[in-house]
Amino acid sequence: MLRRLLYLNGLATVAAVIHHAIHWALTAMFWWADRYRPVSVPNYDQMGSAAYYLLRLVDQLAISALPVFLFVSGFYVAFTNKDRKGREAWGLVLGRMRWLLLPYLLWSSLVLLEGYYDGRSYDFWKIVNIYLTGGAAAPYYYVPLIVQLYLLSPFILPMVRKHPVGILLLGFLLQIVVAISWYLPWFGVSGSAMEPAMSLLRQWPPLAYAAWFIMGMVASVHLNAFERLLSRHKRWLLLALALGFVLGQVEWGALIHLSGKEWLSPQLTIMNKFFVLLVLLSFLCFKGINPIDPSVAEFIGIRSYGVYLIHAPVLEFSARAVYHFAPGFLAYTPLFLACLVIAGLTLPLISMAVIQRSPFKKHYRDLFG
Repeated sequence: MLRRLLYLNGLATVAAVIHHAIHWALTAMFWWADRYRPVSVPNYDQMGSAAYYLLRLVDQLAISALPVFLFVSGFYVAFTNKDRKGREAWGLVLGRMRWLLLPYLLWSSLVLLEGYYDGRSYDFWKIVNIYLTGGAAAPYYYVPLIVQLYLLSPFILPMVRKHPVGILLLGFLLQIVVAISWYLPWFGVSGSAMEPAMSLLRQWPPLAYAAWFIMGMVASVHLNAFERLLSRHKRWLLLALALGFVLGQVEWGALIHLSGKEWLSPQLTIMNKFFVLLVLLSFLCFKGINPIDPSVAEFIGIRSYGVYLIHAPVLEFSARAVYHFAPGFLAYTPLFLACLVIAGLTLPLISMAVIQRSPFKKHYRDLFG
């Protein structure tokens, strides 16, 4: 199972790069359209085009990256804490946090310096808020999220051992409630007595994502029962997977239509969460499914944290370079997306390889975790 999870971690890293590259492809489609067409922006007339649906279809798979990362992390925490209690368990958690936070603070600082150079202003409390919430770059919110879950893990693990079904159901129930809290503003339901609570649900990521981390812990602690359950129902998984994919697309289109808005920022909606769950279970159940070569996926999986931290500024730099120096290329959405994904994967891996073979190799873990 551990080998399979390393492979899964590599796939999730690729998916994360694709998901965040799609953000820039959508930006080019709607907000940068004036760079290659005589229109005013934002311009949404490409909604419903073949290129738009290509992005939607790919993103429904790619958006599974964060839940997969959390599942793998939860499995790892439970596995390594199997025979540890008290100070030993906390020592492992704090040690892991150190290797997460040092590279995160470094790369966040570099992104902030780049923003300052571009003319953005930051006061002290804004900088503190950025570090605490992962606000330096859009993907960085994952780091404060996983740190909070690591800190909660010594308290969650005893419940996972004693009441695995109950704690897992509670986690997924919270996911549904958080998803509904996002739906309400889209439909103009705000200002009610429940709004402060809904706002808290939207703003505290552990409530929205803890279920995936808990699921990884449950799978680790109760591995034999987990694998038997998957084996028993594997024939239905692929059928449910196809149905979940269709429902996810239908739900997103319905949300945009019923909300009356031209655009909604992509979110893990209820149907998408259901689809991601099926993707994860199917991958673990059908061990012969290998979308890319296992050695490549494992190579990326080992370096996943470094790629995750570096790919965000690489994607932004690459997209803005095309905007300024080759704006006509923005019109070719599939090619633009492919180039961003290649840059977002290869440049971080090359940077890591260079450092690993340089006099600075002793600082490799400080830079990339």
